[in-house]
Amino acid sequence: ATAADSYVRPMGAIASLINTQLSVAPGDSVTTELRIANNGDVVDEFTIEPLGDAADWIEPIPRTVSLFPGADQIVTVIFAPPRAPTVRPGPTPFALKVVSREDATGSIVEEGAIDVGSFDDRSIELHPTTVTGRLGARYELAIDNRGNEPIDVALAGSDPQAACDYRFS
Repeated sequence: ATAADSYVRPMGAIASLINTQLSVAPGDSVTTELRIANNGDVVDEFTIEPLGDAADWIEPIPRTVSLFPGADQIVTVIFAPPRAPTVRPGPTPFALKVVSREDATGSIVEEGAIDVGSFDDRSIELHPTTVTGRLGARYELAIDNRGNEPIDVALAGSDPQAACDYRFS
């Protein structure tokens, strides 16, 4: 037997992301493609596992693929961050692990980054809404920030007759 006869082709996956740098606004979605190829000598099933901070809002379609030796398939990868304060704006690294059922050591990880946009969602409430009195009144102002980055707030008061003074604490 020669050295060529004893060569065993490695099993596992070959994978490549079509686009490793993406941008998306929270509440929207963006897609890219992941090409998976079977590098082994047997039919194999590959599972795609999203990893990292973005894993909860990454959806590979299909999540598993079965491939003959030497065959490849394109998987659509959807990134859909929710419009929620927990989704941080800015670059977010992500990874897609392609796991071989036949040879777990033949698994591969493809990495990229997605730039998540910021959004503003705030509300302001005045309590109580009306008060009567001669010497003064006290109000509470509730400001809710449901966006995904800090906000600066400046307060001012006015009335049409310019009959009131306003102080904020």
